[in-house]
Amino acid sequence: MALLIMLLIPIVWSIPEVLIVGELASMLPVEGGYYRWVERAFGSFWAFQNGWLTWMYSLVDMAIYPLLFNQYLGFFVPGLPATCSGSCRSP
Repeated sequence: MALLIMLLIPIVWSIPEVLIVGELASMLPVEGGYYRWVERAFGSFWAFQNGWLTWMYSLVDMAIYPLLFNQYLGFFVPGLPATCSGSCRSP
């Protein structure tokens, strides 16, 4: 099931996202991406909100991937030595 989901994510999420970004970048070729596009469409307040929230969820989202990678690796290769999961103390 996990492999099926990993194959469907690029089709359901990434391809439409790439098409949106490609269209907006060709229509409004300015540096700043989403921030500038939202600023032009809705004004400075909503551009700030979009930029701030995008930055915040990206911090949380990117922090999850190393943990998920280590958990999957430990599941598929059980012979690897165990890592600390918050309970290890340094000497």
